[in-house]
Amino acid sequence: MRTHASSGTPRAVIFDLFGTLIANYDRNHYLEVIDNMGAAVGADPSEFRTLWRKHYVDRLTGVHATESANIQWVCDKLQVEADNRRIEQANQIYLDFAKPFLMDQREAAFETLKKLKERGIKTRLLSDCAP
Repeated sequence: MRTHASSGTPRAVIFDLFGTLIANYDRNHYLEVIDNMGAAVGADPSEFRTLWRKHYVDRLTGVHATESANIQWVCDKLQVEADNRRIEQANQIYLDFAKPFLMDQREAAFETLKKLKERGIKTRLLSDCAP
């Protein structure tokens, strides 16, 4: 948090997304979802999960513009021929998992953001959330 030098009043507050503004997800459920994505495209779920997780930073830094592009990339690396229907099915599995977290804001966080806005304090989001 940055403050005005003279008053000590914050000028801006930066928030993370998961675990702060929205709930964090259950890791075991997440791994199950990744396995299901692998099965949906016809890959060995364990191999799909390993490669998906190994390239975590690529998703976070924009190497893959969409989740579908990332799924296709994993399939290509595993030499799995998945058509667009299977790629989109795997993407939908991921969206069905992620959407509830992204759409269900924490009420306390919402109130905090509202109060900061009322005071004229700028807010920003900094997150390692994939596309």
